[in-house]
Amino acid sequence: MPLYLPPNNVQPKTVCPHRHSITGRAELGAFTLIEVLIALVIIALVGMMLAQTSSQSVDQTDYLKRKLMAAWVAENRMTELRLLSLQGQEIRFTDSDVEQGQWRFRAVSTLENQAAGVLRIKVQVFQLPQADSPLFTLTGYIPANIRAVSDGDDVIGGNRGRTP
Repeated sequence: MPLYLPPNNVQPKTVCPHRHSITGRAELGAFTLIEVLIALVIIALVGMMLAQTSSQSVDQTDYLKRKLMAAWVAENRMTELRLLSLQGQEIRFTDSDVEQGQWRFRAVSTLENQAAGVLRIKVQVFQLPQADSPLFTLTGYIPANIRAVSDGDDVIGGNRGRTP
């Protein structure tokens, strides 16, 4: 014998697909115009946020590519200057324009006395045509017993105006 017997006059509940409004009319379970408009606004806002995030990501990727190319240009120029120094050849500190990838860069090299027997080379890389600030800067050191020419002035071991 079952523990619980439902009474005979109770009817099981059925799910009604209709909503009843204040007027008492049965309506279908559809969305109202306001509900649809609110859903569209939410979807539009989410779409705009995704587009903005994606745009920022593309801009950041492009900047990092240009910065990486500028780093390669600076390393190439520094390696060239060090090799000339090791070979005992004259080093010219002039600006050089380089095309790397799809971009154009200008490498500006400067020479400064650092300490006794050591010269500091600074290579700054600017992206052309908007060369306001350097995209990448690299600093290196070479021995002071070199012959360097910068803008027409002889520099030997960091001393201007002296010739061999």
